[in-house]
Amino acid sequence: MNVDKLILAALFAITVCQFILTGHSDLSPQESLWWMESQRLTWAYLDDGPALPALVRFSTFLLGDTPQAVRLWNPLFMLLSTYWLFLIARSVCNRTTARWSVVVFNLLPMVNFAAVRQLDVAACFCFTLLTLWLFWCGLHRARPGHWIWWLAGWSLALCVLIDFILALFALTPIFIIAHSP
Repeated sequence: MNVDKLILAALFAITVCQFILTGHSDLSPQESLWWMESQRLTWAYLDDGPALPALVRFSTFLLGDTPQAVRLWNPLFMLLSTYWLFLIARSVCNRTTARWSVVVFNLLPMVNFAAVRQLDVAACFCFTLLTLWLFWCGLHRARPGHWIWWLAGWSLALCVLIDFILALFALTPIFIIAHSP
């Protein structure tokens, strides 16, 4: 069997298990807060940005007021995080390193816990890795003013809308550009 097909089958099985497990426990206090914030959407909250309550509102509109509806996005965000990590590792190193990074990433307990219970961590992983990959593509594949730079900026804006502390993540590209040859 092809290694890529085996990894994809394992990722599919893990994601299905994570979707099933999202509804088997009560909401944590943080998840309850996001559910309450989703009832009255605004542009800013004391601890997070408006993106997570908006996602919770959309998913509870689709599935009703259940724990699984609040956590609907977690497995999807972790699957997308795995994909962005694969693209980053393949671009920076090679395909074998990318495969190993996917396997090790999905074996981490924090990743599996975030895929079932922690919406903010799953979303932060997803959009941070997306921003890094778009930034890499912008530096190595695109010309100035290319649309990839716009996508990287929008992805960074989504990071900030998820959690305001991720605004410090904007310093990373500046540091990389300042120290590149």
